[in-house]
Amino acid sequence: MRFKIPISIKERRRYICIQTNLSKNELTRSLEKMVRQLAGIKGMAYYRFLVISAGKDIYVIKTTEPSIKAILTAVMMMIYEDNKDINILGISGTLRKAKGLCKHDS
Repeated sequence: MRFKIPISIKERRRYICIQTNLSKNELTRSLEKMVRQLAGIKGMAYYRFLVISAGKDIYVIKTTEPSIKAILTAVMMMIYEDNKDINILGISGTLRKAKGLCKHDS
């Protein structure tokens, strides 16, 4: 039997659309490294994310609303400290709109 969680208790998801020449694995490892530097091991458990491929050199980072600031900070640190070529295309509340954002800007 599956229990339904009330919508007021669930964490809202956010999707960050980015464009980069890194592979999915490199992007995930770099993001994990930066989040670990920012928040430590405890932060790695709290600030969860998932990288989804949305086309050639375009990725969507799936995260929750409370962790969006930490993930964006980690991406900015990757850009300015590690000199990674990353372009943030937009942030959305649904995966469909995020993929549309990615397709529209590329």
